[in-house]
Amino acid sequence: MKSISIRVLFLTLLSVSIMISGCSQHSHVIEKLSDAQTATIGVMIGSTGENIARQRFPQGDIKHYDDIMDAFMALKGGKIDAIITSYVTANQLCKKNPEFHLLSEELSKESVAVAVKKGDTLLLQTASSLIGELEANGTLADMRKRWIDNTGNSYQEHEFALPNSGDALRIGVSATREPMSFVDKNGEVTGFDGELARRLAAKLNKPVKFYDMKFMALIPALQSGKIDAIISNVIASEERKKKVDFSRPYFLMPQVMLVKKAAQ
Repeated sequence: MKSISIRVLFLTLLSVSIMISGCSQHSHVIEKLSDAQTATIGVMIGSTGENIARQRFPQGDIKHYDDIMDAFMALKGGKIDAIITSYVTANQLCKKNPEFHLLSEELSKESVAVAVKKGDTLLLQTASSLIGELEANGTLADMRKRWIDNTGNSYQEHEFALPNSGDALRIGVSATREPMSFVDKNGEVTGFDGELARRLAAKLNKPVKFYDMKFMALIPALQSGKIDAIISNVIASEERKKKVDFSRPYFLMPQVMLVKKAAQ
């Protein structure tokens, strides 16, 4: 009987401990950036958000994740207080998870561009030329309307008659960022970046082959020659320009903080 009583007491204490631990989740209410100075903030390894977190929140507890969706799941599970990511990613997550919202203050606004291997002048010039054409004729604006500003549950995808043979244009992506780059119901890489990649392949009259990998693996894959270009919401930071070459920008991407809404 004594051993049973001890066991009951132990289980009771364990339950209370779990309850207390659970109640402590989301205790750091963040309504503006200044509230996040000592928060636990999730960032993706190798992202601009990682650098922003380090510089803007030196007293914060920065948690690093291989993918921003891993960071979001940690936020959803109450393990962290916030994540720093691109506006497009944060906005998409809010659409599907209304208990979260992004703060109105932007952390920065960065240029998104096509990345190519150092010295690949022809591909660099072709990508920049294409982006200039798409900007001038209104196609980039139309792509933004169809992919990013879309409030519905479906997307208008364009069909491209690409060659079925020959050397493929090898595009590196991290296809977990709807609506920029993601995998559709047919298992195909799609989204704003997927369409841009196909447009680049069409301009080169080549088939396209996507290599889906972790974001932090993209630049090493480009440097090693495994892929020809990266079109995956990559910000042309000064640090990255030391490793790869960037085309002219095709998007200005704000970086924002995503948090759980305060309890009403």
